[in-house]
Amino acid sequence: MTCVPTISRYRLKTRIKGLTCVLVGLWLIWTSGVYAETAGRVPVASTGKTSIVATSAKVRIQVVVTTHEVNIKEEDREKTDIPATSCTYARYPCSVLDNLSIVVNEKQIIVPRGVFLDLADINTAEVTIKRTKYLLRLEGGDASESYLAVIEFDGKRVKSKRLYSGEGNGLLQETVYHLVVEGY
Repeated sequence: MTCVPTISRYRLKTRIKGLTCVLVGLWLIWTSGVYAETAGRVPVASTGKTSIVATSAKVRIQVVVTTHEVNIKEEDREKTDIPATSCTYARYPCSVLDNLSIVVNEKQIIVPRGVFLDLADINTAEVTIKRTKYLLRLEGGDASESYLAVIEFDGKRVKSKRLYSGEGNGLLQETVYHLVVEGY
């Protein structure tokens, strides 16, 4: 005689209801944009424009990174204590970030120049959507000169910029941008 496990109709209905609730919950989370969506890492051109697009069910973000090359040499690094550019000397020629354009749902947001003027030699860019919080990750430099810049923004403005060492030494700099409205 073989023993085959049986399940009562009541227990079967209870399990099906439970599974249905889990599936409906996952579907609601997926369609509401609670999860994070990423456009994926995009290599940034050393000169010209690089476009990164990320979309979710409720938002479309387009970031355009504009760069140009600066002819530098290894020996230039030794000639001055204060570099004339933001070059990391990780590559020759250096690639300097000229402009950063962010469009959220077809609305251009203002990007303060301080967000990008000190960045150079950018290797990759990535946009992540987390509900109403959006992140632009710019990885640049190489070896001891490597860094990660994380720019947080929403549909109206840039909120912060955090600069991390690429060597894993943690947060180096954080700038918070506030919305200032003056009365008339």
